[in-house]
Amino acid sequence: MAWVQVRAAALTPEALLAALKAGECYSSQGPELHDVAIVGGEITIACSPAQAIILAGPRAHARSQRGDGVTSATFSLDGFTDSYCRITVIDQHGRRAWSNPIWLDR
Repeated sequence: MAWVQVRAAALTPEALLAALKAGECYSSQGPELHDVAIVGGEITIACSPAQAIILAGPRAHARSQRGDGVTSATFSLDGFTDSYCRITVIDQHGRRAWSNPIWLDR
């Protein structure tokens, strides 16, 4: 079973709908995405303890940070220009959290 986490300004129908339309949500079977930040050609991901944090897209090779209890990773966005990327987090039980496409207009 999966659920959707939405980052909205308030718990009102209007704020939730605006957050969904802006892509401020992700799906999960358990792991949590705490923060995603894009600064200076890099993406930094913070999450609940995981076995893998994976960045993938259509025109670039996937990149990953792996280990027991990994809670953050920073990846270069080289190769993702004018495209998109997706984040996948996998916990110790094989459960996943995955982002919507993150469009990169650089």
